[in-house]
Amino acid sequence: MRLLVLSLLCWLSACNAFAQSYFLNGDASYLGNSCYQVTANNDWQNGTVWYSDQLDLTVDFSIEFDMYFGTSDANGADGMAFVMQTVGSNAIGTSGGGMGFQGFNPSFGIEFDTFFNNDASDPSYDHVAFLRNGNIFHNSADNLAGPVAATAGQTNIEDGQAHQVKITWDATTQLVSLFVDCQLRLTDQINLVNSIFQGNSMVYWGFTGATGGFFNEQKVCLDIIINNAPNSYSVCQGQSVELSANGSLAGTVLWSPVEDFNDPTSFHPIATPQQSTTYCYTYTDFCGESTSSCVEVEVIDLPTVSTNGQMQFCEGEIYLLEATVTGAGIVQWEAQEGSLLGNANDITAVVSGEGQYSIEAFSALDGCTAIATVEVDVLPLPDYNPAVLSICPYEQATLEIPELFGVVTWWNGFTDQSVTADEQGSYTAEITDGVCTNEIVFEVQVWDLPNLELGPDIAFCLQDEPLTLIAGTEVIWDDGTQSSTLDVTESGIYHAVWNDGNCQVTDEVAVQITLPPNVLISGPDGFCEGEEAVLQSSHTGVWSSGEVGNTLTVNAVGLYAIDVQDGPCQSTQVAQVQMWQAPVLELGPDIAMCDDQLVTLSAGDENSDSDYLWSTGEVSSTIEIASPGLYTCIKTNTCGQREDSVFVDWMDCETQLFIPNSFSPNADGINDVWKVVGFNASNLRIQIFDRWGLLVFESTDVDKPWLGDHQGGTTFVPSDVYHYVIQFVDIRGEHKRKTGIVSVIR
Repeated sequence: MRLLVLSLLCWLSACNAFAQSYFLNGDASYLGNSCYQVTANNDWQNGTVWYSDQLDLTVDFSIEFDMYFGTSDANGADGMAFVMQTVGSNAIGTSGGGMGFQGFNPSFGIEFDTFFNNDASDPSYDHVAFLRNGNIFHNSADNLAGPVAATAGQTNIEDGQAHQVKITWDATTQLVSLFVDCQLRLTDQINLVNSIFQGNSMVYWGFTGATGGFFNEQKVCLDIIINNAPNSYSVCQGQSVELSANGSLAGTVLWSPVEDFNDPTSFHPIATPQQSTTYCYTYTDFCGESTSSCVEVEVIDLPTVSTNGQMQFCEGEIYLLEATVTGAGIVQWEAQEGSLLGNANDITAVVSGEGQYSIEAFSALDGCTAIATVEVDVLPLPDYNPAVLSICPYEQATLEIPELFGVVTWWNGFTDQSVTADEQGSYTAEITDGVCTNEIVFEVQVWDLPNLELGPDIAFCLQDEPLTLIAGTEVIWDDGTQSSTLDVTESGIYHAVWNDGNCQVTDEVAVQITLPPNVLISGPDGFCEGEEAVLQSSHTGVWSSGEVGNTLTVNAVGLYAIDVQDGPCQSTQVAQVQMWQAPVLELGPDIAMCDDQLVTLSAGDENSDSDYLWSTGEVSSTIEIASPGLYTCIKTNTCGQREDSVFVDWMDCETQLFIPNSFSPNADGINDVWKVVGFNASNLRIQIFDRWGLLVFESTDVDKPWLGDHQGGTTFVPSDVYHYVIQFVDIRGEHKRKTGIVSVIR
């Protein structure tokens, strides 16, 4: 099923000139210009066209349209039907002789049959009939009227021509009438609502059609349908209203009196009555039959609304507009120029400024409106824009209003043209031009002067750096220097001046310069254990020990300081005192040396304050010897003398290893183990490998013999020749390696 929208004007049931929607089912299609192809010129076609706006059978209607049945007469089939039904918008019956109408119930159809079906008791000519409930058989009780020839004096409507059809319904007399080409073909009194539709007065309506083994193109065209137009209208005074006439565009209409209409020949003319009026029209259908109808148009008085037309406000006020309204339940303000603030649906409105504003009053009962406008003018406030007044902290500012403002009221109640102020801040004055009043603000600015403070008089000790006077801002000093600081090395009175061209600040300070005392400490820098040392200062002061004077006796190692105060100056001198130690001499135990070896003897630190004298005559802290003998050294310093001797002898430094070349581990108590014995060797590591390079024994314990067993196991090696590797360090500290073989004999 496809749903398409066709722009039709209708007055079916209670509607007037709405866009008509329709439903196409089966093979039906829309051709445009209010025309539908119900079946194409093919066999076994079946289509229906249903309109979504239903017919109301409680009111009269007249429907006019054109039907086209194709060009094939003898072999053309099968026909179409105008149908009213309550099955729904997707209803479709059987094809062929059923004409798409047969099979749905309840329904009322007017068939246009173009094929002779003997089993349906059809006459041999193209015919029309009133049928009920989708039953196409003429010999049944559902054949309500007919069949008769489709047109008067002619038996063929498959003539390639469009045939004009009109169907009328009189709800009062319950009379259904069919006109074909302006000839009445059938009429019958049928209680459609009760006898067919079980009391349902709202029905779908449209067209069905079908073909079978024989076929024709079959289509329907509807002009704009207008039925059951209202017979009364209402319009607000001075406004226009669109009226509607019953009929089809295939006919004509003429309204009267013609002078009130924009087009008296239109089915929907625009009328502009000056007072309540009865309008009549004559409708002539496509068959030339004319009917007349009249409609009543009531002209409703407008509500009244008024404003004072023009309003003036001073700038900055609340712009409140007021209106007088009678006969209206709703009002609406609008701004043609400017803008509305707040609620626009009250008889008063607050607006943003000058411009044109309108208020529209709506009648609550009939919706008629009236409009009134008001022009808003905003008067400028008297204005005076004083400059900012700047003063030094010790001055006064004069605030003055020009004479052209006649009325002045200052913040303090004064009414003179001028007042004075000596503090920084905002000062207001109210001025008026006789209509509007404005507040003027004077700004008084007190210059922000720097805090120029050189401080109290200064007694200064001049040491490595001069005294720096700090002004805190850039100033001019006595010597013309322009800077925020001044370095001082001499006593005197110093002045600083700050001036920005508006205000001036000055300050001075007296400076007394003193040089620090030159303190010297003399005396020994150390003493021997059990003795004392005396330190001598060039100035009397306080020693770090707390003693006061210019001498200090010390008997402990440390730093000793004296503080000397001379006016603002303070000098500190520090002396370091150490304890001198008696000489310490230890040449160590006697020494054995190899015959090709040099031996170094040391009596202490070469950089100490001691003197050395060896039995060889040498005076250094260390000597080298190359021959054996007794060697003596005497070590002397401030605190005494020490003497010590050491004897140096020869020794055999060659390494000797005794390695068996075989053994028989057979537990007979003879030559059962293999063991290495050596002299002048240390850090021995013994490894034994079989002929395939497999490690069978390893030890770093020279006292551990090889028992002929496997490394880490409990089995014994077989009789064979084994390779050994012995690594050791000799007496000179050199790493040595010795290899060979050992035979295991069992």
